[in-house]
Amino acid sequence: MLDIRLFRFDSNIDFTSYYKPYFYENFDFNTLRALLNDIKSDDPYFEFDGVKFCKINDVVVSLDEKFDVILQNFGECLKIEPLSTYYAYKDLKFSTEEFDKKFEIFSAFNYEKSYYDTLISLFYASDMQKYVDDFFGLSGFVFVKYLLEKFPSKKDEILNIVKAQMPYFTHPNFLNEPFKTEKTYDFLCRFLAFRPYKYKKISQIPADFTPKHNFKDFNVAVYGDDLSNFLKIFALKNMKFDAQNSPSGAQIFNVNKEIAIKLASKVLFDAFDSGADFLLVNDERDFEIFDGCSKEIKRFSNRDLPNFYVLKFDEFLALASGEKLASLENHKLKVTLI
Repeated sequence: MLDIRLFRFDSNIDFTSYYKPYFYENFDFNTLRALLNDIKSDDPYFEFDGVKFCKINDVVVSLDEKFDVILQNFGECLKIEPLSTYYAYKDLKFSTEEFDKKFEIFSAFNYEKSYYDTLISLFYASDMQKYVDDFFGLSGFVFVKYLLEKFPSKKDEILNIVKAQMPYFTHPNFLNEPFKTEKTYDFLCRFLAFRPYKYKKISQIPADFTPKHNFKDFNVAVYGDDLSNFLKIFALKNMKFDAQNSPSGAQIFNVNKEIAIKLASKVLFDAFDSGADFLLVNDERDFEIFDGCSKEIKRFSNRDLPNFYVLKFDEFLALASGEKLASLENHKLKVTLI
């Protein structure tokens, strides 16, 4: 059963937005656009004309994406929204005001606005600009590289624009992202001799690993790593949540702690609200902000996290092997699994 929650809003008549449910027993659609066309055939008031991208479960997706690829990545429960719900005025259609305003930093290159406009989907592939007012979005990095290649004589002017933006880069939340944004960012890091944030992966599943315990009665939220094979081994139920690929805040903790706590709060409480028993992370600094700063996160959100905790991947492997690590006693959020 395909379960769809489709964002609906008409600024002319609606006081607030809502998500309208649609259910399909048969869903042999070729593309996302074909699905939306089918919805419109039964619901003529639904509008998405002119729309090329939207979000599915908080990830940017092309309307021409193959539907079987969408099902492989998101399963059969889809929340479909415009790129910006805040600026939406009719269903999947929205005002580009926010994106256009960010172009002001490139005002000296007004004649290149047409290329900038092609990057609008990438702009909405990160939440960072919601928290950092001056951040020009992931699209800004691609645009800067374009300007550097087209106007090498203006290199210094262009680099002055991007220098302060570098710490706020995040992995694009974008299915089959076409702009090679991460390679662009690596290029700019080398160009500026900027040391980017590097994740500290904690552990991997040993090839011969056989757990002594399974955890089939536990619901787990996994953050920031593909642990699908791990979930199968332990028969864990994966509680997917919208913020599972959102920035943790760890990458900007030393640059802007206040914003880092806000970002971490979104991830941690979204995982908690998913119904998970705990959040599993495979990066040392993600753990440090989610657990180590949990008191500040709760204070910021004015909420508690009853019976919820964060586990590092190596700690969980140890528990599955029958070991009890002393590190578990040092967690700020009490581990009730032991």
